[in-house]
Amino acid sequence: MDPVIHDPHNHAPAATPDDVWGDAEGTIASHGSILAILPRKKTLTEEAPQIRNNEGLRIEARPIERDGSGSLEVQEITGSVLRLDPEIPMEAKMPRTVTFHERPPDAGKKTKPAEDVEWGSKRKHPLLWIIGTGAAVCATVVVAMMLQPAINEKNAIRPGQGLAKMILDPDDEIARSEEIESMLERQFEAEQVFRKFASAMIADEVLLTLHNSGKMKALVRSRSLPVRVSKDWVPAESTTWSVFDNDGRAYGILTGTLPDYSNFAAYLIPTDKILHLDWKATTAYSTATIAELRKGQGDSSEIRARIAPADFFSNVFPEDQYASYQLSSPDNSEILWCYARHGERAAVALHRLFLKGDIIQDSTEPKKVTVRLERGPEDAQPHQWLVSDVRNEWITP
Repeated sequence: MDPVIHDPHNHAPAATPDDVWGDAEGTIASHGSILAILPRKKTLTEEAPQIRNNEGLRIEARPIERDGSGSLEVQEITGSVLRLDPEIPMEAKMPRTVTFHERPPDAGKKTKPAEDVEWGSKRKHPLLWIIGTGAAVCATVVVAMMLQPAINEKNAIRPGQGLAKMILDPDDEIARSEEIESMLERQFEAEQVFRKFASAMIADEVLLTLHNSGKMKALVRSRSLPVRVSKDWVPAESTTWSVFDNDGRAYGILTGTLPDYSNFAAYLIPTDKILHLDWKATTAYSTATIAELRKGQGDSSEIRARIAPADFFSNVFPEDQYASYQLSSPDNSEILWCYARHGERAAVALHRLFLKGDIIQDSTEPKKVTVRLERGPEDAQPHQWLVSDVRNEWITP
């Protein structure tokens, strides 16, 4: 039998009479030995054995029946679409009719609703109308200029409302500027005066450097020396010298650092062409401490502190009658509430310290002041005081 697939490279030998497929007994008898016997070839017409119980699934080939009952139904698929007719027939549409309307004869002469008939045409104004309009404008400007001084006078700030009248004498102003310029060149002298003050061993050595030493003798001797440095101590190069004017009186402030890294601010006043130290301003002397005043105690006649605006009010000190301020100690360790009655001299002076200008707005930075305090009403708290007098800075008058 010829194979189904022919391989040119596989030259199988031709069948011989000895090749036996199904006669196993003849093969054994002729050769005298047992050979491998191939099973008999099955045909497609043979029926497959029945599946026994508990046997697995077998896949077998069965012949295809060619009778009419087993033929396949073939349906040709074309591009046509099967359409279904509606159950209720649609009504036939009315045929469209076109009617021509003739344009009215005056339709082209009409204008748009928002457009004027005389739009874009030049109008001629009478000469008198132009002259009258110009005269009215000129009259309005003249009247406004005439009323301006009266309006400004009502809004002007008068003395007692935060500003005081100031009359400057040209000669005094020149002399004051010359004194300030001469003070700016005296930093070395100021450093030597403060050096003697800081290195003094006894009160009498301190008095030699002070302004009004005769009046200050008893007070200085009753207090301990505020600063103690060695005799060979020299102020550092970073020490600064600033000159100010206080009500026509020039004074200087020497600021720097001590050997223990604490800061100092020495106030010096020129007297008889010699610089002297203001002991009260330099030591921030007060007749009572802020801690004592918070308890409602102490002498409040001369208090050197820092003051800043506040908004702490009460039933005893209402906002419509008083201005509120916060008074702090020189080292900012203690605070005190104080008030100034509107319209009084102390309130005007404090308002001037924090008055705003055209460019600089209200200042809230604490200012150095010397104040005299008084006890408030009976219902006031111990830490609430009235300001009866105030001086700018700590300098002694």
